[in-house]
Amino acid sequence: METLSFDYVYLILGKFIKIFYQKCTIDEIEDQYSNMELPKENEILDLLDGLHNKAAGRGEIEKRLHTTITDFLVKNNQHLQTVLDLLHENQCIPHCTRLLGLFYELGIGTQTDKEKAFALYKMAAGKDDALGQVSLAGCYLAGIGCKKDKKNAFYWYKRASDAGSSRGHCLLAYCYGEGIGIKQNLSIAYNLYRKSADGGDTIGMMNLGSCLYHGSGVERDAKRGFYWYRQSAIGGNISAQFLVGECHRYGLGTWKHQNCNAFYWYLESAKGGDGRGQLTVAKCFEQGIGTKKDASLALHWYQQAADIGKDEAWCVLGKFYREAIGSKQNDHRAHYCFQKSAASGDFEGQFCLGNFYENGSGTPKDMHEAIKWYVKSAQRGYILADRMLKSHLRAGF
Repeated sequence: METLSFDYVYLILGKFIKIFYQKCTIDEIEDQYSNMELPKENEILDLLDGLHNKAAGRGEIEKRLHTTITDFLVKNNQHLQTVLDLLHENQCIPHCTRLLGLFYELGIGTQTDKEKAFALYKMAAGKDDALGQVSLAGCYLAGIGCKKDKKNAFYWYKRASDAGSSRGHCLLAYCYGEGIGIKQNLSIAYNLYRKSADGGDTIGMMNLGSCLYHGSGVERDAKRGFYWYRQSAIGGNISAQFLVGECHRYGLGTWKHQNCNAFYWYLESAKGGDGRGQLTVAKCFEQGIGTKKDASLALHWYQQAADIGKDEAWCVLGKFYREAIGSKQNDHRAHYCFQKSAASGDFEGQFCLGNFYENGSGTPKDMHEAIKWYVKSAQRGYILADRMLKSHLRAGF
């Protein structure tokens, strides 16, 4: 395990020697201590801090942020345990305290521990680490390692904003826009989003675009709204990339039916992991919107969307496997997909699953299971399921 350099230890001791020879106060010592630079061998922690700030500005959360950090460490030949040890050794430094909290919150190199993450964020916030303040506020807002507390969430977002944090401006704007911990004020929200956008926060840019497009806290201006959506998209925000695709396709603040441009931004969004983007790209490949038809790529993107929780993709996947679209015909795989779709409450998936049980496709024939799923589908208003049930009733089932 790496240890602190002699120079670094000497620097620490030097700060306390000043108490006796220069009569510095403890507060002054702590201020200087908090602002000390890491020794060169720990440069990876500074790089990790920059990555966290950049990822936060793009709105990366949980699974995606976990992937961003672990991929970064692998790329830089860093072992998770080594980095975790370095963070423990240097947690007296504010951004290291916050990063250690992040590792515990996301379970990077260690078991997930929300309470410990909350405590570490609180320490970092108390040392005026702006992103630590934002992280602490997020804990209060979502109840991560603590009880939900909207007023405390607002307080810490405001502390970060007052310190000049673009991320803080953005999230404080969200509080004003939604009335979280403070009375709703759309005009203040708009102005804070503008400050956040000017500071380079891509979520701030996107939300500023939404304010302008919808006329929230400011006079409606669809063209300026599109401009800020696009700035956010260029900055790598996957939600904004999807919105820019929608703008190009439907003429929202720009020319209508620019399907090639729309497809480009949908694809960028999809590659970044946005579920809506993945579903839309799949449909574009299936129907030839802004690109050539390609059933195998449509299948690929429907599967990607399904894998990250877009349940509406499962029914389409079932049909693809049932009808050999973009893949060889596979009733067993189709049955699995229809099961997933039916379990999510999709009435068409429930009908298709019932049909598979009735015909014994990819599963043993079972009329009781078939009727059960037809009933569920009919109860959700699917006409074909209702007709199928009536047909079986007339046949005396």
